[in-house]
Amino acid sequence: MNNIAYMVIIANNALIKRLIEQSSAFEPIVLHSAASIQLFIESEDLFPDIILLDAETCRSNVSAAIKSLQAMGYAGPIILISPEKLSYPLPIVQLRRPFRLNELRDLIEFCLSKVAPLRQPSQRVRYDLTEKEAAIFNRLLQDAGRSVQKSKLLQEIWGYGPEISTRTLETHIHRLRRKIDADTTHEWSLTTSDDGYKLVKKKR
Repeated sequence: MNNIAYMVIIANNALIKRLIEQSSAFEPIVLHSAASIQLFIESEDLFPDIILLDAETCRSNVSAAIKSLQAMGYAGPIILISPEKLSYPLPIVQLRRPFRLNELRDLIEFCLSKVAPLRQPSQRVRYDLTEKEAAIFNRLLQDAGRSVQKSKLLQEIWGYGPEISTRTLETHIHRLRRKIDADTTHEWSLTTSDDGYKLVKKKR
């Protein structure tokens, strides 16, 4: 790793202490920590490049914990530490406990290389997004440059069938577009196509 990256560790104090004490092993990654997801969300820090999430802090509901991170607009990789085997799609990867530091470092390098386009600071929306706006943004970001059909967004985000009106989606898209356009540092534009919406890079 040649570029500075920021990683938030959401774990119990013992694991946080262990990793902070060995922080030199992760350079040039800068480590931050939070004892719970709620404390991380309340900290109002900029989104990190990567999150290390200990399943023990998730109160037996790992899926809900991951969704809460994504709902706040985080679209980067999550390394999930768990003693049992769990299955989630990228950018979520698992690290089985117990683990060695070199295993964690290798996994961090893998995650950052796989999701490098998501690590650019200019892709982070400064303005607060609602849960649905963040979900729409993250979904469009997964297919950046390609159109995502309105029906697919309604189904995946709201669970609506094809007979549901698109007015609700159009209202959220309008608000999301205004927030993205208001952030001059943001490199994406939200555009409308014949059958849906897509994120395209702004021309510099």
